[in-house]
Amino acid sequence: MNGSSVSMNCSAPTPLWVGLPVSVVRLRVDGRRLTADEYRAAERHRGRLILRPTDKWQTGGGASHIAELAKPSTTDHGYLGAPLFNPVVERIDHRGIVLSGYETRLVGGAVQHVEQVWLVNFASAADDGAGPAR
Repeated sequence: MNGSSVSMNCSAPTPLWVGLPVSVVRLRVDGRRLTADEYRAAERHRGRLILRPTDKWQTGGGASHIAELAKPSTTDHGYLGAPLFNPVVERIDHRGIVLSGYETRLVGGAVQHVEQVWLVNFASAADDGAGPAR
C-alpha cells in the first residue's frame, strides 16, 4: 500500500491518508532531551498527523510503522520534518499525545537511529492546521 489510489483512466493519484489536524513539537535534539528554555523556544509545526504501516520502500531501518506530519495544504502533499519510525504512544489524554520512536540519519554511509519524542497537540476542525506555525 503506498497511500494513494489511481483510477482506471490513469489520472493523478489521490491521497488516502488525510490525517488528524495537529501541532507537533519535537522534544529531542540529536537524541538529547530539550531543556525547559529550549522547549519554550522550540518550533511548533502545524499539519496533519498520519500513523500507518511503513511502505516496503520506506522501512526506516527495519521499522514496521511510521508517524508523519503531512503539510496542512490540500494541494501540496509533502511532509514537515523527518518521520518518526516505530512510534509508541507514551501518553494520550485531552491535552494531546506523546509519541516516542526514532528518526533516521545517514552517517558515513550507514543508517543511524536517533531517539525522538513528539508532543502532539490536537487542532480544532475549524483550524485544520493550516494556520501559521509559531
